[in-house]
Amino acid sequence: MSAPHDVRKNFRLTAGEAAKLSAFAAEAEVTESEYVRALISDPGHVFTAERDVLGRMLRELKRQGVNLNQIAHAANVGKFTRADEGALADIAAANARIVDAVIGALGGGRHADR
Repeated sequence: MSAPHDVRKNFRLTAGEAAKLSAFAAEAEVTESEYVRALISDPGHVFTAERDVLGRMLRELKRQGVNLNQIAHAANVGKFTRADEGALADIAAANARIVDAVIGALGGGRHADR
């Protein structure tokens, strides 16, 4: 059983910060109070909506890994083709999109090195 939430804290935010808090809480499908409490209790907390995105991205990354393995196998047996070159480019682009989506889900921006 959790302790009652009987302590009230009042603090000031800019209009932009207040809007961000509201948006983050709405996206996570929790109240603003629940959102702040989750951040306090676990600063690295990943909310359900973010977990869903991360799960989809992991499945896609695994799928890309299977494709890459097939191309590597073809290369190892001497059957690497021009089509395989195109597939490698597609895999690289898909992986870049996956990384960007994961970074976005975790609240970061695009990689500075791209």
